[in-house]
Amino acid sequence: MTGRGETGTLPPVSRIPAAYRETALFSLLLWVFWAAIVSVEGFLVPWLLEEGYTSSQAGLVMSAIFLFAIVGQPAWGYACDRLDRHRSLFVLAMASGAGVLLIMPLVANRLLPVLGVAALYSLTINSMPGNLDGWIMARRSRQPGIEYGLVRAMGSAGFALFATVLGRVYDQWGLHLIFPVFAGFAATATVIALITPDSGGGRPTPLMSGDPGRIDPTILEGEGDTARSGNIRETAGLVWNNHRYRVFVLSAVLLFSAFRAAFTFMPMLMTEVGGGYRHLGWTHTIGAGTEIPVMILSGWFLRRIRAQKLILLAMVVFTVRMMIYPFITTPQQLILVQILHGPSFGLFLAASVHYIDSIAPAGSKSLFQALAPSIYFGAGSVAGSAIGGVVVDLLGVRMLYMMIPLQILAATLLFRADSLRLDRRDAGGRRDRV
Repeated sequence: MTGRGETGTLPPVSRIPAAYRETALFSLLLWVFWAAIVSVEGFLVPWLLEEGYTSSQAGLVMSAIFLFAIVGQPAWGYACDRLDRHRSLFVLAMASGAGVLLIMPLVANRLLPVLGVAALYSLTINSMPGNLDGWIMARRSRQPGIEYGLVRAMGSAGFALFATVLGRVYDQWGLHLIFPVFAGFAATATVIALITPDSGGGRPTPLMSGDPGRIDPTILEGEGDTARSGNIRETAGLVWNNHRYRVFVLSAVLLFSAFRAAFTFMPMLMTEVGGGYRHLGWTHTIGAGTEIPVMILSGWFLRRIRAQKLILLAMVVFTVRMMIYPFITTPQQLILVQILHGPSFGLFLAASVHYIDSIAPAGSKSLFQALAPSIYFGAGSVAGSAIGGVVVDLLGVRMLYMMIPLQILAATLLFRADSLRLDRRDAGGRRDRV
């Protein structure tokens, strides 16, 4: 009696505690990281307005925060792929970005330096979300028991908890606390990152519908599933020639430029309906809180429904959600509608990470994971914040919220139409080979 199974090998019992430990570490890291993000980005527009900036100028600053992430995220992702490491680059970005942001209140009376600080924050800390996803997915290919949905849910929990807490703190003691509070969170995230396993040590395995090691042949077939990024020109060609990836990013840009406008100018809508910072904190809390069950259950959903279909469902919910905003008349209604944040934003985020992992070529997954949000969060947020500020100045905040759902509907129809066409093409190709 050897104690071995029928195959003559010992069960990989060591993987179970390692996977739990890494899930816990990544959960704590994202909990603190997203608390840091909401401590600044959730309240920066009110701070800028308090400092005497106009809506257009506040929109311009928010645009800068996302503009340079368009370059920052893929640059960090490319470096992660080439060096086969994430941890040291994350620590570098957090430390430098936090130091830079502390300068903002010192130059608050001049727009150009404020824009410069926002740009440097964008290149560092605001370029990290996609690379955090790449880090988690890289570790998950080596420790399949890591639960991405649970990890991301903890990030949402950190965002939700501190949105409410900080809303009350800023209401009572002032928005000038934004910057030291953020620095504290950034320092804590850096310490946690240093004790979290790095991503190096072998080639990742592509996932299908949340199931480690399985490849979705209907998506990867013909999309270069074994290609690896080389120089920048080859990498650009690799990205451009991936049609599913290209159309997904375009649809997401349309969606997130509208969503970012809604998020950026929500403080103004809240003021118009009679709310304060504590109500604004509650909108962030309820919204992020509804992400938690969606993230936790995302693995279950993805094992049963293709990520592509879940993305489409999330876009439909986005459309319905944005159609409600123009008719809101009280702070309580604005808080209540945030219940739809989880089934829209949360579901889109969870499904998109798996969708990108399934269509990205091996050896370039960190780059693809970082590039997509850098474009749709970056370019989309730049356009949404800048154009939204102009619309608010010229036509008012209500008109902005009446225009937003039309653009999200267009994004939904584009993704749906192209997905149908490609699925039919792939199905026809497989029949021809049979």
